[in-house]
Amino acid sequence: STKYIIVEFDAWTYRGTDNIWASFLEEIWTTIENEMGEDDLKWHRAGSKKLDERPNKYRNEKEATDDMKVKYGFWRSVCELAIVLLVIAIIVLAAASSTVQKGVTSLTNNYCPEFFCETNDSEFS
Repeated sequence: STKYIIVEFDAWTYRGTDNIWASFLEEIWTTIENEMGEDDLKWHRAGSKKLDERPNKYRNEKEATDDMKVKYGFWRSVCELAIVLLVIAIIVLAAASSTVQKGVTSLTNNYCPEFFCETNDSEFS
């Protein structure tokens, strides 16, 4: 279904200036963005660009946009999974390091070789 967006623009405000066209285009894009939503407009633009780059691959802009959304969703999921696995690895390594440190401290305190143990000052006096 076709959706029409009405853009209100008062050209008399810009009478006698050079930036009437720039202001007109800005008003068009701002109105479209407000109507469609910023994210949908970005996807629309990306789909249009993809369709222009590969016209033989996609039948229309919506197909190009949907394809990009699927690929984006896949790679976003892969990145989120990698971050979760990285956090888990850091937690496991931190826990293992803490356990090893406690073990080393325990071994050092219980089985200290003579040359590593603190010496009694009275021996050297």
